[in-house]
Amino acid sequence: MQFRKAFAEPGRRSVFNAPVNHGIEGGPHPADQYVGRQIAAVRVQSDVSQAQLARSIGISFQQLQKYENARNRVSASMLYEIASSLGVPVGRFFEGLPGQAPTNSPREF
Repeated sequence: MQFRKAFAEPGRRSVFNAPVNHGIEGGPHPADQYVGRQIAAVRVQSDVSQAQLARSIGISFQQLQKYENARNRVSASMLYEIASSLGVPVGRFFEGLPGQAPTNSPREF
């Protein structure tokens, strides 16, 4: 009986009651969408196909499509590989992201 009681307590997690989605809408985060669009833009400006870029970083072109369309999030290490392959700094994918401070202004900590 104690076992069932422990799972019935509010705030307790179990395999029987998944955590509630607290106000987070379904779908990709706007920052993930922005970064994906920037990857695509830099790739096109560099005249590199999805297949070429994907091959150079060791993933399928379908996975690259998912990154560019924000269906999958890009990890920091993969973003680094993409930036290196395209010859741009990683920060290039965040330039112009709404809410970011201009890159030429000093940062306060």
